[in-house]
Amino acid sequence: KLPIIIDTPLSRLDSTHRDNIVNNYFPNAGEQVIILSTDTEIDKEYFRSLQPHLSGAASLEFDELQELSSFKSGYFWEK
Repeated sequence: KLPIIIDTPLSRLDSTHRDNIVNNYFPNAGEQVIILSTDTEIDKEYFRSLQPHLSGAASLEFDELQELSSFKSGYFWEK
C-alpha cells in the first residue's frame, strides 16, 4: 500500500468541513498517511481526536540565526 501525503489540508475550509475531514476522512484515509499541517490547522482538540489513529507527531522548527530547519519530535505545543 502506498503512503498518502496531505499538505495543509484544512487551510481553506470552514469549520464544518474541517470537522468532517478530521473526524471522517483522516482516520480512514489509509495505513500510511502523512499530514503536513500548520500550527493553526490541527489544534489541540483536533489532535486529541486524531491521536488514537497516530503513530507519531513531529514539527519542523526554523532557526533564523543558522537558517536551518530542525525536526523535533512532538506536535507544536509538545516541546
